[in-house]
Amino acid sequence: MTLVSMTPLSIVSRKDLIAIITLVDVAIHGRDQPVRTRDIAARHHSGARYFEPMLQVLAGCGLVESKRGKKGGYRLAGDPRLISVADVVRAMRGAEEEVGRRRAESQSTMERLVSETLEAAVDGLSESNLNITIHDLVQSAESLSARDGKGRRSR
Repeated sequence: MTLVSMTPLSIVSRKDLIAIITLVDVAIHGRDQPVRTRDIAARHHSGARYFEPMLQVLAGCGLVESKRGKKGGYRLAGDPRLISVADVVRAMRGAEEEVGRRRAESQSTMERLVSETLEAAVDGLSESNLNITIHDLVQSAESLSARDGKGRRSR
């Protein structure tokens, strides 16, 4: 799975998408032992420095648990059937709330109006249409891997 770029008006931002991909990766590869950040980064052809802050946000929101030490890493904090895409989007957006507040202070009235209206629309869509779970995405990924003749795990 590679990281894809998003169109400017996508409901799910690039950071949201990468956080979702990261949780699916942790769900697949963290069944037996915690998943290390550098392993996630290697599978997605990216740097660990990009994933670590994201995983810390997800841990702070209770979506993943972290374990320090030689055999440390990240695991899902709960049942993947109970973690929705909307939960991940809310977690990532919550982490960026302060940045958004600072940005809003420098926006014109029109920019603020449009921005707030679009954010409200996206929040509504998140609640109603993004109830796909991490478990659903894991099943899709494993089905795709089976069709392509690849095993469940890549190490």
